[in-house]
Parts: sequence; C-alpha cells; structure tokens
Amino acid sequence: MSTNDEHFYDSNSEPLNPDDPTYIKCNEIGILVDYSDSHYLIAIKDILALEKNVTIWSGTMKEENGIVGNRRRDKKKINEIYEAIKNKTLATSIISASEFKKSDGLSIKICCWDGQHRYWALRKYYGDVKRMFDGTMFLIVYRNDKIHKMVERFKNINKGTSAQTQYSSNIAKNIIEAISGYIFKKYQNLNKPSETPRRPNYNKNNLESDLTSMIDDLDKKYIDTNMIQKCIDYVDIINTEFKDKYEKKFKNKIRAPWMLTVEIEDCYLFIPEFNFIETLKDKIINM
Repeated sequence: MSTNDEHFYDSNSEPLNPDDPTYIKCNEIGILVDYSDSHYLIAIKDILALEKNVTIWSGTMKEENGIVGNRRRDKKKINEIYEAIKNKTLATSIISASEFKKSDGLSIKICCWDGQHRYWALRKYYGDVKRMFDGTMFLIVYRNDKIHKMVERFKNINKGTSAQTQYSSNIAKNIIEAISGYIFKKYQNLNKPSETPRRPNYNKNNLESDLTSMIDDLDKKYIDTNMIQKCIDYVDIINTEFKDKYEKKFKNKIRAPWMLTVEIEDCYLFIPEFNFIETLKDKIINM
C-alpha cells in the first residue's frame, strides 16, 4: 500500500519515519490517513496483511472486578458484521490496537483491544470473498503503548455498560470457561487446532464461541453462579444421553474409524447428528 499524499497530521509531531517498523506494518495493511507521535490511523485495504500484522488481545489484566479483556468470539455477531460488509451496509467503524515493543527492544507487536468482531468478520470476508477490502473501516494504532494505558482506554470505551451488565458478563465468562475447561480436561485428546475438525473432534476456541452465542441468547435470569456446577453436570448427562442415541442410531451401521475414536474416548458430545449446544441450552431453560 502507498501512503496518501493528503493525509492529516499533528504539526507538532516528528516527521514521518518510513523506517519505523509499525509504520511499515501499517503501510502493508492500508492507506495512512492520519498520524502523530501517539498514533497511526489507517484505512484498511489488505485483509491478509491485517491478519498477518495484528493479533487479538486476550485480556490478562486482573483487577478487583475480574479480568479486563476482549470478550470471546461471538459467531452470531461476526456473521452479522460479515453480512453488512458483504452487502456494503456497514457503517464506518474503527478497530483499535496498540503497539508494544517486544523484549528485544526492536521488534513490535500490534494488539487489537477493541473491534475484534470487526477483525474476525474481515478475516471471514477475505476467506470467502476476496483479499482487498473496498469498504470503509479504519485501524488506529497507538504507538509505543503501555499495558496500563491500553487497559484504561479499553475501560473508558466500555464505561457505558451498567454495573449489573458487567456483573452478568463476568458470571457468563466464568460459566463459559468452566464448561469449556471441564470438557477440555476430560476430552483433551479430541481438541484439534483446525477450525473445522472432523468428527468426533472439536476445537476449543470454536466451542467457547458457540457457548458465548448460547449464553447471549439466554434470558439474563438464567445467568447466575449456581449455573456453573449445573452446566458441568449437564455435560456428563448429555454425554450419556448422546451415547444412548449413538448406540441406537449406529448399532447396525458399517463401522467407521471415527466410531472407534468415540468409543475409546467415551465422548459423544460432538457427533454432528446430535447438537450439544442446543441440548445444553434446552436443559438450562428447563432446569
């Protein structure tokens, strides 16, 4: 990408340094439209370059009210943004990120801390449609940032969230982590890095994303601390129910390799013919 000759900049800033490693990364991603000593603002154009140069901040800053950080991926939200991008109905928006110097003091890392669902929607758009983005979305990168400053910005953006919503959000996060953690510990051998694992395997990130969508769809009255242990119990109950269904459905079928894996691992949760997330949701609603 080339820089825009008509970009705006703070007249008190240092001259643009074309050898700055962050600038080089930003220039790959799109067109520089604004810069100062504190930030770069880029119109996103090359989605593959965005994927290569920007990572998602997972949130490891523990505070009194819990962990501050991005929410887990919500497939429903990503798909909504993706459709808006594809249909050219997405309003102009910004993805916020920070530049951090790595331990060697030379190389840098750019972490997205706001707009992750826009980020994932753009990645999906690249995978499904094309590499070059012709919509209007910007990436702002705060230069030479510090974790505590980034967290402060993140909290300021989310100040509009009520205390009750934050409380519910923290419980929801605990529920999701408890369910996925329990499944991962019990069926670790079936967790695969592929985003589209073959049955009866699963991907932990996808599982957490599906659980997030499920929790978001539930009435808030179901989101309480008592739900954590109940959901863990439901995992085993559902697995037993699916095992009974499996034995009835596949009893007289020709043996396939995946069936052997199911029986060895004793995990029936991720057989496509059954739906773990929907079954879990129904049990929560009817508990």
